[in-house]
Amino acid sequence: MLLLSAFPATAETPEQFHVLAPVVVTANKLEEEADKVPMSMTLFSGDELDESGIRSVDDIFDRVPNLFSTGTMTANVRMMSFRGKTTMSFTEANPLIIYVDGVPMDSYFNADPALLAVERVEVLHGSQSTLYGKSSMGGVMNIITKAPGNTFEVQASGGVGTYETGFFRVEASGPLVRDRLFFSLSTLYDRTDGYMDNPGTDKGNDSSMRRFKAGLRALLPNDFEINLQSDVSLEDRGFDAAIKGPEATLDSDLNPDDFTDAVGVNTSLKVEKDFGAFRGESITTHRYSDMEYEQDFDFLEIGVGASGRHVEDREITQEFRLASEEEDPSAISWIAGIYASDGERDKKDISSYIVAFDMESHLPSTETVNDYAVYGQLTLPLMEKVSLTGALRYQYTEKDIAFRYYTVMGGIRIPGLNAETTDHWDAILPKLALTWQPSEQTMVWGSVSRGFHPGGFNWSSGTPDPSDYTFKEQTSLDYELGLKTTLFNGDLVLNTSLFYADITDLQVVSYDPATFAYIASNAAAATSYGAEVQASLRLNSNWSAGLSCALTQAEFDSYTGTDSAGPFDYSGNKVPYTPDLTLGGYIRYIHDNGWTARASVRHLGKLYWDDANSTSRGGTTLVGGRIGYESGNWGAFVTCDNLLDERYLDYLQPATNYALVAPPRTVGLQVNVKL
Repeated sequence: MLLLSAFPATAETPEQFHVLAPVVVTANKLEEEADKVPMSMTLFSGDELDESGIRSVDDIFDRVPNLFSTGTMTANVRMMSFRGKTTMSFTEANPLIIYVDGVPMDSYFNADPALLAVERVEVLHGSQSTLYGKSSMGGVMNIITKAPGNTFEVQASGGVGTYETGFFRVEASGPLVRDRLFFSLSTLYDRTDGYMDNPGTDKGNDSSMRRFKAGLRALLPNDFEINLQSDVSLEDRGFDAAIKGPEATLDSDLNPDDFTDAVGVNTSLKVEKDFGAFRGESITTHRYSDMEYEQDFDFLEIGVGASGRHVEDREITQEFRLASEEEDPSAISWIAGIYASDGERDKKDISSYIVAFDMESHLPSTETVNDYAVYGQLTLPLMEKVSLTGALRYQYTEKDIAFRYYTVMGGIRIPGLNAETTDHWDAILPKLALTWQPSEQTMVWGSVSRGFHPGGFNWSSGTPDPSDYTFKEQTSLDYELGLKTTLFNGDLVLNTSLFYADITDLQVVSYDPATFAYIASNAAAATSYGAEVQASLRLNSNWSAGLSCALTQAEFDSYTGTDSAGPFDYSGNKVPYTPDLTLGGYIRYIHDNGWTARASVRHLGKLYWDDANSTSRGGTTLVGGRIGYESGNWGAFVTCDNLLDERYLDYLQPATNYALVAPPRTVGLQVNVKL
């Protein structure tokens, strides 16, 4: 299901269907109406998330044009491509950075924060490096929590489905001290026994997730506001939905004792002060995660038996910013800020068992990352209908790593490489955007910006040559031209854009089977260009529909090197994990007596699994839907995903023939209650 949300969620009753307030977003860290921001976005209100059956960030990934996300052969890791910019495994960062109430999540581990008490989700397309810094070359997802107020609110939802799947969610908020102090509490329990068939267990690829979130909001004298948010996630999973590819099947030969245990804790403290002519904000965040897994790869017959990992992540960030008030959209607006972060990634162990040598290989390391930045953005009205936005950021990233390599044979530990190194990367990141608004309903805009992702270390390399430890940053120059328009008294919302990105010093990873190691380098340059169309149509008070279409052509301009098979030249090949077409749509019906139905379709075009373009997946079309009844403060629905029961791979690693199978058809029953 690829759901377009170019405007806020439709109201709950037909009589309110045409009364829509402007959508306010904070994409530029300023409160602005979405149709006035010169940027491609996909928006979801909290009500839209519920109406669409979205319960996880993965569900959102599936509904954003030109965004592809999948699991990998490393447990709890998400691989992504957004407009042709892909995950870099050795910096362990995706091209899309997720912010939850200001807490940055740029690691590809545990990239699944809780969707609890959500007011809205903003997905910003294209490079956002100027305002958001590193790890945002592809885009940014902002998850904003509802602010509690003077009204007590309680809502609950739960459901059951095929494969012994079930979930239960409760959200509550209200005043502790009227007009001064407010609270919010929410929790979610989500579990499934999994859809894979394994002769060693009746559990399949089972998983359970427990999430908790709490918040306090205080309105203090002298126009101070304080918001404190904290959430905890606990995940327990069995073996993955993995097979020896490339033919999709639900039969698995994995070790049923494979497991993944993960804990995540995120906290943010936001302090705001209204100074009259401008406002000030301080955002302090802390992120902690602990992930441990073990997998048995015997079924792949590649010479590697059990593999495991135990990683702890910690990061503290601090941002101070000043911004103009947004009372007059025709006046000069500005924002300026400074940012700093201190992080540590402690790989307590990364282990593999090499069958041929009866040998354990261990690669523990400790890496610290410090980021510092100063940025500013200014929007100037040049004439009545034209404005110019200029932004600039200076980004400095410093990393230190201490890594070791040792083996164990016959119970004897054999010392190997023991090294430390440090490096830094910095960049000046400008952005210019020109907007023309010929009418209140139409805006045309164009922008150019620079994207940046810092370099990193080859922590899996066993070479004693220090020159092999580090690889460089990658950068991009991004151009975009767009149109946002509202027609027929708001019944049709149409957003279109063209984009082009020139990516240099592309960070790539190659596998060396001789040493069982993956090595990162800056071996390529790439170009990505395409178009996006998002449209929403309200046919009448009962019928609405949405359509999105996105095209991407991403290919390597130059990419040569040498691997274990000899020299290669991948120039002209397609960038992997990047569908050439994402197409989706939905149609929704709401009857005056409370009955509602929704049907949706999502199509992903052809994509390649590797840089060599040796393997690919053809086009995949998925159909889903929901039908139910809403009356007052309750509703009940029957849902179905993958209605046609398509059998296809969600991931394939050609070097090892490891594959993940996407979920088959699932059917569920859901009940919602509001008090």
